[in-house]
Amino acid sequence: MTASGKKRVPNRSTIARVFCRIGLLLSLLLLIAVADGQTVARAYVGQDAKAHMIFANGAEEIVTPEPQQVGCLEPVIARDKRTVAWSVLVDNCCTSYPVATAVVVHRNRRKVVLSTGQMIYGWQFVGDGKRIAVLSGPVHGSATGVYLYDSRSGKLVAMWQGKGKPPKWAERWKAEFDGERASL
Repeated sequence: MTASGKKRVPNRSTIARVFCRIGLLLSLLLLIAVADGQTVARAYVGQDAKAHMIFANGAEEIVTPEPQQVGCLEPVIARDKRTVAWSVLVDNCCTSYPVATAVVVHRNRRKVVLSTGQMIYGWQFVGDGKRIAVLSGPVHGSATGVYLYDSRSGKLVAMWQGKGKPPKWAERWKAEFDGERASL
């Protein structure tokens, strides 16, 4: 309203400025989203026993270790170049060496921890990195199951416990259930 009581109608230049600002805001949000989903150029375990990631733009991130973590096994970059995972090593009361008890998945600065409650014998990305298959069992004994997780949410999608024909994502570990030890 103006001082005379008349309703003020925006002119075309005011409307154009508003749309320009909205466009700039949307562009900034898009840039932030793209920057957040950086491409991982390299991942490794540092001398500090922590996972390190080097992004395509040269930035480095050192990932905070999990509680009780004493080390981690060599990180693997998925084919999507945005998802990285590694096994977490913890001290174990009944062995002279640390054992893997979880798989950490890191994507777009978000960390998901996958754990079966038993030792992790091995794991692998399925597809471009959207899913991860984890072979697990007791520290002393044979595999008890292969678990398929959604790598972004950490939700269990499927499992195979060694009976019948394995699903495609578990075929690599069929010998673990036949009494043979497959390479991990």
